[in-house]
Amino acid sequence: MVLLRVEAPQGVSLDHTAAKMREIEDAVASLQETGEITNLFAITGSGGQANSGFIVMTLAPWAERARSQQDIAAEINTRLRDVIGVRAFALQPNSLRIRGAGQGLRFALVGTSYDDLSRDATALVAAMEENPAFGQVRLGYDTTQPQLFIEVDRARAADLDIGIEGLGEALQAVLDGRSVGSVFIGDKAHDIQLMSTTDPVNDPSDLERVFMRSATGLMVPIASFVWLEKRAVAPELGREAQQRAVPITAGLTPEMSLGQALSAVEALAARTLPPGARIVPLAEAATLDETGSGLLLTFGFAILIVFLVLAAQFESFVSAIIVMSTVPLLGWPARSLRWC
Repeated sequence: MVLLRVEAPQGVSLDHTAAKMREIEDAVASLQETGEITNLFAITGSGGQANSGFIVMTLAPWAERARSQQDIAAEINTRLRDVIGVRAFALQPNSLRIRGAGQGLRFALVGTSYDDLSRDATALVAAMEENPAFGQVRLGYDTTQPQLFIEVDRARAADLDIGIEGLGEALQAVLDGRSVGSVFIGDKAHDIQLMSTTDPVNDPSDLERVFMRSATGLMVPIASFVWLEKRAVAPELGREAQQRAVPITAGLTPEMSLGQALSAVEALAARTLPPGARIVPLAEAATLDETGSGLLLTFGFAILIVFLVLAAQFESFVSAIIVMSTVPLLGWPARSLRWC
């Protein structure tokens, strides 16, 4: 199968993402007609985010298609370039059951400040994009989601004899309703929701018309002591190794293997990142790093065990060293002749 992750700009509606998903389905429809793709399943709003989508494309069995999974995924990525206003890329899952597999090289830049990490990660991504062998490089930290912040002037609220502890309850009742009790009908309990129906909130500025009662009984608009501010924030803040993290993904091309890519990124990070910053491999890269470390440890223990066995057999450490150092050299001519 081929998996497809779709990301629309932050703040778009679910209908906008669904329309882009249909454009992607139309772009790969010819592959279904030729039989290379036998089934397509799309999810709009995956992960609870209105701007994200996910598509699963099941491929025909090997004997029923002439092209490989890699060739089909490459063509899908080429066709996705014609879909404007959305970022989509194909993933090729492997059979190792590694979480996050199929996304090429994945790693995270970890540190203590998201602002510093974002700046450093942007510089590292720019350096990686200079090498075409990395393929499509993606930064997984986006501060474009609009969010409305409510700032309260506590001194002004105190002058108006208004307790701000009720501000949250008032806004909750106006925006989405507030539970004020329960009623039992038969053997089931139903919540009683306090909601505003006469003056609905259709725009952030409508919140300024919400009134609160002061200690003297007067109804005061919250615009008298509250102001609204729109900011762009990141939809989620990731952490790796118990530190703040910014993920980076590189699709990779056939010219660069996963091990070569990880080594190249580490070299770029040493030249690009400030002192103290470090990267943490994720998914397949983490498995490769762990396997490499385990292989060296296993090889070291194997040499030690062979040395001890030979030392016990010859009752001499010197003889064991001589045997271990000469046996590989004695076997070299025989292997050379056999290869010839």
